[in-house]
Amino acid sequence: HRATSRPAQTRGRVASLYAMMGLATARVAAASGVSSPVVHFLAHLCVNLLWAPIFFGLQRLRLALLMNVALIASLSVLLGQYGIAAASPSALLLCPYMGWLLFATALNFAICRLNPTARGYNNARWQADLAKLQKRAASIAAA
Repeated sequence: HRATSRPAQTRGRVASLYAMMGLATARVAAASGVSSPVVHFLAHLCVNLLWAPIFFGLQRLRLALLMNVALIASLSVLLGQYGIAAASPSALLLCPYMGWLLFATALNFAICRLNPTARGYNNARWQADLAKLQKRAASIAAA
């Protein structure tokens, strides 16, 4: 049960979500300037962008799960802020992203259950490290 790569078919859907998030934020910024909701969104986006390298790159599954929970909480606040700052259309643009976050969190949780952690080390990280060692051994043997 490895969590080492992002399926290619999700990239287009994710790009659409980012476009909707950008449009919602642009609407809020146009209505209220660089306001608290816009700054909140930028902080939220930073955590969002860090999630993939932590989950896929470092295989820190539980840290990624905590990040997902924080993103859901943050987005819940953003939905309220966007609804107040620029009327409901901006908040509605974020609803598909909330659905995606809930789905991703459920998957992340299931992957955590399938990859038990002992002393901060899970099966996904072990397999990734093993693959690196095998690749290194093959390059040494070939030399």
